[in-house]
Amino acid sequence: MSNLMKIRGFILNTRVLSRLSGTVKNQALYSSQTAEEFVENVVKRKLENALQPEYIEVINESARHNVPRGSASHIRVILVSPMFNNKNLVQRHRLVNTALKEELKGPIHALSIDAYAPTEVEKIEKKESPPCLGGSKK
Repeated sequence: MSNLMKIRGFILNTRVLSRLSGTVKNQALYSSQTAEEFVENVVKRKLENALQPEYIEVINESARHNVPRGSASHIRVILVSPMFNNKNLVQRHRLVNTALKEELKGPIHALSIDAYAPTEVEKIEKKESPPCLGGSKK
């Protein structure tokens, strides 16, 4: 890896880290992961702790949007959790948003949520977010 690439990676990591909350930022500073990997892992860990999912997938869709390379600002989560039983879509999204409250204030700009109860597993289909219309591509 060239020195220029290392410097670019450091600058990008610094930008992402500047938007993390205090406790999470301290953990990130001592992590060997990239800022992108760190944000994805924080999202996964927080959702696992809050919702005890039977299945969880965290997908970084930032590369499909008008953001700097290596960003972790556009995240899709796919969850199957018993905590979604007897909850409507809005209630499920509120549970996820509450678990990720700090990240939604900082590094995460857009969060796409596919939340299912275990009895709805057959409804799961692979979806993609719509194309980005942000930035200068409106």
